[in-house]
Amino acid sequence: MVSNALGDVLAVAFPAQSKQCSLNERRNSCRDLGEHHAIPSSSPEPFFNCAVHYFEKAEAHCEAHKIAPDVMLNARLYPDMMHLTRNVQTVCDTAKGAAARLSQTENPSFMDDEATFEQLQARIQKTLEFMASVPEVAFDGAEDREVVLPAGGDEFKFSGAGYMATFVMPNFYFHMATVHGILRHNGVVIGKRDFLGA
Repeated sequence: MVSNALGDVLAVAFPAQSKQCSLNERRNSCRDLGEHHAIPSSSPEPFFNCAVHYFEKAEAHCEAHKIAPDVMLNARLYPDMMHLTRNVQTVCDTAKGAAARLSQTENPSFMDDEATFEQLQARIQKTLEFMASVPEVAFDGAEDREVVLPAGGDEFKFSGAGYMATFVMPNFYFHMATVHGILRHNGVVIGKRDFLGA
């Protein structure tokens, strides 16, 4: 179980306006929490459980249709997009990176060598175990903590709340939705209810 403190940090603020804007604009707009709407406390754990559910369905689909699992694991929505395995790895890295940066804890490095659905499930489990290992007190004041992300030769600076609202959550859901899209595109019978865990 991910700590309650991390769940509290996930109750971050989103901009009140809905217009499209750049990463820098969204980052700057999240500096003053008083001007934004809070979202409910949440944890990535249900979505990781959703991913495991997807793996089970994908494996069953591969077996029923005589598809080699590595074909599904390397499937993409478009040739220049990440394959399924890389999207799952990125979901994990996004979650553990957030827990590490917001708690000022060392971010563990995982080898990107998963080649089976079982190994991806193990990657998720390692991610959850790391997040659960971070003491709750480490997240005290995390919403105001500065987070600096290098990006090529540049860097982005966020408040903890801005980092969650404009970087972590969008990236997490983008790659989870892409996993869903890849599997559905390749015939796995899943829908919105599966994604929402309903």
